[in-house]
Amino acid sequence: MEMNTVTSWLATCGWQHETIDHTTLQVYRRPADPPNFFLRLTDHWLLLAIVPVLAPGAHVPKDMSRRLLAVNRDLRLAKFGYDEDGDVALTAELPTESLQPSELRDAIERMARYLEHYREYLSTPAPS
Repeated sequence: MEMNTVTSWLATCGWQHETIDHTTLQVYRRPADPPNFFLRLTDHWLLLAIVPVLAPGAHVPKDMSRRLLAVNRDLRLAKFGYDEDGDVALTAELPTESLQPSELRDAIERMARYLEHYREYLSTPAPS
């Protein structure tokens, strides 16, 4: 799969992008609108990530790992986890072998819905 194919699919879905390097894009609806995705094309995978999920300085509950595990049970295609800096990320991996534009669109839209639906739960302090 070529990056030109990916960028044309994104445009068809109404998503814009900025090129970070020859394998990586930052993807968004409009520059000021969250979420911003990072998309990386490898030989066999298209990797998507929304990171950070929580705004810098946002409250991180002490039981965040438990919350991520609980939420991940309900998710299809994408999963919450931690990136190498310890930030909460939402990621998906799509095999490029027979990837179709509708699968990329579904992944991006599903991840945006998951983020919107779970962000408050992931950042709300536990009741005392």
